[in-house]
Amino acid sequence: MPTSSTPASDSVERCFVVIDLVGFTALNDTHGDDLAATLAIALAGHARACTDPEVELVKLLGDGALIAAHDVPAAFVFLDRILERLADEHFPLAVRVGMHHGTAVVFEADYLGRSVNLASRISHEARPGQVIATRTVAEHALGRGLDVDSLGARQLRHIGEPVEIYSIGVDALASPSGLDPVCHMRLTDEHWAVTVRWHSATIGFCSNECAARFAENPDLFVGHLEDC
Repeated sequence: MPTSSTPASDSVERCFVVIDLVGFTALNDTHGDDLAATLAIALAGHARACTDPEVELVKLLGDGALIAAHDVPAAFVFLDRILERLADEHFPLAVRVGMHHGTAVVFEADYLGRSVNLASRISHEARPGQVIATRTVAEHALGRGLDVDSLGARQLRHIGEPVEIYSIGVDALASPSGLDPVCHMRLTDEHWAVTVRWHSATIGFCSNECAARFAENPDLFVGHLEDC
């Protein structure tokens, strides 16, 4: 029960968006703190620039951000804006997104509760360049003409009951050239330095340094992009 010294709080409905950088730890380990910090700060700047009276940047999450939109349409407006900015800038890291619409408690400019936790956990289910959402958000995405695929019920960490989640296709998140398997940077024209033949595959890298690290121990990097 609240005590007399506990400030009053309100319960509100919001669409929560968690957007974070894929492979931030790998990039930090490979290319150092300065580049990693620069990209995290840049993502925060883009998120802040895409807010409006119906969308707020709640807080930064180190390598990501928590956004609270007044409703699902406003959340998609924000998503369109930030993805367009990242694409225009040829942002060198892929992102992944989790979205959930529900209630939360407002406390000191923050939001607390299951809905926030759920958006965060859902984002961890997303692969590089993927949006994962719950049913209400997915239904709105269908109305916008986006491709929506059911991923079934997932047992999410620290969430009691399995949650039905959906993948939402967003073209701006695609990275057709793939990711560097060592540092996880996007392999765009600006970030493609060298290729290496490994078994029957041709693998691209952003730098000779990443190619050398791969050559030392390929098993450490092959097949692990989904875990970054």
